[in-house]
Amino acid sequence: MIRGILPKTMQDYSQQNIQQIYYDEMVDYYTQLYQKPDYHFYRLFNFFVNSLGIERPEGLKVLEIGCGTGRYTINFLKMGFNIVGLDVSRKSLDILEQTCKEAKLDRNLRIHQLDIEKDDLHVILNETFDIVLCVHSLHHMKDFFLVIKRMASMVKDGGKVCCLEPNPLNPFLYPFLFLFLKRSWIIERGMLNCTEKKLRCAFREAGLTNIKVFNYGLFPPLAVNLFHNLVKIENILIKTPILSKFLALHFISGEK
Repeated sequence: MIRGILPKTMQDYSQQNIQQIYYDEMVDYYTQLYQKPDYHFYRLFNFFVNSLGIERPEGLKVLEIGCGTGRYTINFLKMGFNIVGLDVSRKSLDILEQTCKEAKLDRNLRIHQLDIEKDDLHVILNETFDIVLCVHSLHHMKDFFLVIKRMASMVKDGGKVCCLEPNPLNPFLYPFLFLFLKRSWIIERGMLNCTEKKLRCAFREAGLTNIKVFNYGLFPPLAVNLFHNLVKIENILIKTPILSKFLALHFISGEK
């Protein structure tokens, strides 16, 4: 596949189906890319966990929207969370299931091939959760305002909804996504809508309170992985207050 270009088999499908087809076709590539978690991923993962503000994760019920092959899911399981993972890609879920079985982490994992924008999660799952989260997936949704409302409806009173998304104001995201990763603009263009202002608005409209936003990293995590010296540059630059709005990722959370 040419980088940034959709395969011909996807050109006749609606936007609703494109995500599923794309990640089914690209699952082997992304599995190989992410199969060895590295220092920079753990930096980001620790940032995410710290931003959650959970002191005792053991036994907490988590619904993960867009879990994919489980880069975050597996680490959440190791922490003691009980995870229900949803994704539109059957192939991604099969890899996640097999990986967790081999690592003996499958006891606290359930997976479902579902589309949160189309499927009635209340009827299918018939339960609520302590945390409902979405990592690097919200910008792939057709209507993320609807998605956040549905996420909020699945969380218990006092529970949290959390999302981690790319910041469209970060100038380094665009060349990195399309020069170094096999990403298509049709897949990634939703990140233009994931501004901090719109995310805050969506959380408020979903009835969530105590909304918090934390920003992370000037350079995309995988870019730092390829060019290690960027860490030193980043550590200097992020101390400049004016750059805070241009950091690579948003973490946003709200309580029900």
